[in-house]
Amino acid sequence: MRHTAVRAILVVILALSPTALLAQSGPLLINAEWLLSLPSGVGARVSTTLEFSEPVSVDADAIRAWSPTRGELPTLVTVGVTSNSRVVRLPDDALGHRILLWIDATGVTNSTGLPLDGDVIGDPPSFPSGNGFPGGDAILTFDALPGDIDGDGEVTVDDLIAARQSIGSCSGDPAFEPRADLDSDGCIAANDIRLAKPWIGRSLAQANPGLVQQVLDVSPTGHSTIRATSLDTVEVTFALPVPP
Repeated sequence: MRHTAVRAILVVILALSPTALLAQSGPLLINAEWLLSLPSGVGARVSTTLEFSEPVSVDADAIRAWSPTRGELPTLVTVGVTSNSRVVRLPDDALGHRILLWIDATGVTNSTGLPLDGDVIGDPPSFPSGNGFPGGDAILTFDALPGDIDGDGEVTVDDLIAARQSIGSCSGDPAFEPRADLDSDGCIAANDIRLAKPWIGRSLAQANPGLVQQVLDVSPTGHSTIRATSLDTVEVTFALPVPP
């Protein structure tokens, strides 16, 4: 499968003018809540709910998913409870894989046409997003490994013990562990432990060595001279998604 090129912008500050600091910020990404669910008789579900700071319009190809083990993944994007949110559904067989979600800032705009200010930092990411300048893509990662309570990429007996310690707690309780709520009913109970047990001993799928990163294009070229009085950019096009 051919992977559509993903752009990374390397910003070169040559001489920053005061007007460059007056750019109006676009909408912000204020939360990304992942759902990893194994409800009995319904099938697995891997999804995330993206919450924005204001109502947004989202282009059809603005939110895409990729895995280092499988390449680009199909996504189903729907409007959430409000026009400020979007629900991104991933294929059920994404279970057991690391997922990279790329949100193209130019495809997420507010009512005035300003693009997303989506720069996020940290792992887990710190919200809200943004650096004060619209146009920054948001790139999020998530390990879709059921039962991996401590997030180390494998499911062990220690994870099961941690899940059992939160039995009886529900969403909003201090002891509630959302990664242990595998039936997505908002509470931790014996059924969640039962769903986690088959995953003991399993680890995240290993990266596919055939998915090799490549630089497809650089603009300006190596023979160009960049001249600017305020701000200029070097645009590098990669074959695969890259972190910010």
